[in-house]
Amino acid sequence: MKILRAKSWHPVGAGISFGIVEILSFLLSKRPLGASRAFVESCSVLTYIFFKEHFYELSYYKLYMPQFTWVSALIAGVFFGSLLSSKISGDFKFRAIPQLWRRTFGPHRALRWSFTFIGGVLVALGGRFAHGCISGQLIKGITQLSPGGFVFLFAVLLGGISTAFLCYRIVGCYYRR
Repeated sequence: MKILRAKSWHPVGAGISFGIVEILSFLLSKRPLGASRAFVESCSVLTYIFFKEHFYELSYYKLYMPQFTWVSALIAGVFFGSLLSSKISGDFKFRAIPQLWRRTFGPHRALRWSFTFIGGVLVALGGRFAHGCISGQLIKGITQLSPGGFVFLFAVLLGGISTAFLCYRIVGCYYRR
C-alpha cells in the first residue's frame, strides 16, 4: 500500500483515520483514547515492586492497582508503530539536536536534553493535575464536542505558540550573542 510508505499523510485523511480509531475505542472499551493513565500504571507497578511496604499507605494508589492495562499497550504500540512507520517510509533519522534548535541554541546536547526533560515533566504534572493528559483532553473533548475541549485546544495552541516564540525568538536571540 502506497500510503504506508508516504512520509506524511494528508491532514484530512489522518484526521478521519484517527476519528475511526476513537470510535472503535469507544465501542470496544467504553473509553476514549488517552495516554496519561499509562504513566500512572507504570508508577503504580514500580511502587508496588520496589516500595511494597508503603504502597498501601498511599491513598493515590487505592485508585490505581498495580497492573498494566490496554492503555499501557497503546503507548507501547504508538512508540513501536511510529518507529516502524518511519522505517517503512524511509524517514527515520536519529537526531539528538534538531536543526532549528542547533541554529538557535547551538550544538549543546545537555542543554537540549535538559529542556526536553524539564518540559516533559511540566507537561506530565500539568496533565495529572488536570486529571488527564493533553492528548486525552483534546481527543475526548473535541470528539465529544465539549466546550471545555475547544477551550483547552485554544489554550494549548496559544501556550505552544507563545512558548515557541519565547524560546526561539527571545531567549534564542540572547543566547546566540
